[in-house]
Amino acid sequence: MSLPEPFPSAPNRKAVVHFYCSVLLRGEVAKRIYSIGFANLYAAKRWLEHMMGDETAARTGPTLRLDSSGIHLRCYELDKVLSYEYRSKEEETWPLPDQEARMIARFRRGTWFSEARDQLHEEEKLIIKPSKVSVKTTTKKAVMPDGYVKVADLCKGTAVKPMNARALLRSIMAKPDYGWAFPQDRLPEIKKIIGV
Repeated sequence: MSLPEPFPSAPNRKAVVHFYCSVLLRGEVAKRIYSIGFANLYAAKRWLEHMMGDETAARTGPTLRLDSSGIHLRCYELDKVLSYEYRSKEEETWPLPDQEARMIARFRRGTWFSEARDQLHEEEKLIIKPSKVSVKTTTKKAVMPDGYVKVADLCKGTAVKPMNARALLRSIMAKPDYGWAFPQDRLPEIKKIIGV
């Protein structure tokens, strides 16, 4: 008798069990860094036995935490996997494929997640945590004096766009505190600069 296929193959062999593996970094669970699905319970149980090795584990809901390595194994079908009884000697002695055995070994040694650990430290550098809550303070814009004319008003009815006129003025002077507006006596000079 041959064993049913251990791994899923879409669309006709869907995963019935899925494990999400992560490791403790700095006291918090890192992002998921290894996951695997199984089409049959015997394969999931054999994989779990390989992953756990001789370690003991503490269970919290769907998660097993391996005591000495700090590895977290989350599986929402964990009850089914743990209570599964092998139906044949063939299931009980099913050898884990070499690729999966190597992945488990790499994961347990830390070589699987060393890149993720480095990446996590890089991501932490990008997060800026303020030490105090700061309130953004804004300064009120100065009120435009009476009798001043805005550049936009000077450009009305002409081919000159106000944004182009302001760009010309910006290249030769600083923006006034009250915006791009000028007194009546400076209007001929400004009109000449902006070409209206």
